[in-house]
Amino acid sequence: MSGPTTAVMLDGEQHLVSNATSSDIRTWELLFFDAWLRDDATARQKLKSSTSVRGGVNDHKTFQHEVP
Repeated sequence: MSGPTTAVMLDGEQHLVSNATSSDIRTWELLFFDAWLRDDATARQKLKSSTSVRGGVNDHKTFQHEVP
């Protein structure tokens, strides 16, 4: 697939994630959708500069690719 991608590691989670991660997942998803589907430049910059989000479990961005 082509297009923007972002990968986030949720520490201690397996492929099927626990309920504790729901706020982290929702935050990352909404930020990504705002940035790319709504074409929100502020959200795109926040997604680019963020390495983790508050809530749930320890999380960290492991990969990001933006379309020029």
